[in-house]
Amino acid sequence: MKKYLFLSLLVLVTLACNESNNQAPFEERLMTKAEIQEFQTELDGLFIRSGFKDYQYSELDHSATPTFDKIDEQYRSFITANKNHKYLYAFRKRAATFIINQYGLTKPSVAKDFDALAFYTKEMGNGSFEDCAVLMTECLSTLNGHWPKTDTAFYLDLSKKELEKRQKSVDRYIKQSENFIGNEKNVKSPFFEPSKELLKGLREEKIALVLEIQKNQNIIPVENRL
Repeated sequence: MKKYLFLSLLVLVTLACNESNNQAPFEERLMTKAEIQEFQTELDGLFIRSGFKDYQYSELDHSATPTFDKIDEQYRSFITANKNHKYLYAFRKRAATFIINQYGLTKPSVAKDFDALAFYTKEMGNGSFEDCAVLMTECLSTLNGHWPKTDTAFYLDLSKKELEKRQKSVDRYIKQSENFIGNEKNVKSPFFEPSKELLKGLREEKIALVLEIQKNQNIIPVENRL
């Protein structure tokens, strides 16, 4: 779990400048260690204040989390109250990912479940979401036919671009990691210091991303059947 959480943070190479129209414009560049520390500290603070910190990593312990209706209300109230926070885009993405996974929203059974999945899919797609683009593809596959065709097509195109962007990020980090690990004279990096375990994880992800892009391309948007 920790390895993949670190990979997600590592591959998050974009910083939000500001938010407008519920979408965050991004400046793509590598984050320094100091910026990563600030980002993680601020994000942790958001999770603590929201109450999510108590159960965000308790995926296997369903007794530790509240009902969906309660957490849904908690989430919506919190993002409204903190709409101007610099890193709210990251909280929305991480929290939405947690809610989708924790409450099994990718396996809806009634109309209300599809509405919830649609809402949190859009929340997850706020700003750059390359580190959760795989889950986005799964959500879109479920929503296809229960969502306006135009929405499905829009987010499919967006998620394909994010998957490809993540692919490039992973390739870049693999190359940098190989160069760093293979150089005995390396100096401390102001960005990150890769390990063999991290490199192994990146190589595994590179293989998986090829399959995910194919899955994404196989989804053909259809009209809403409801």
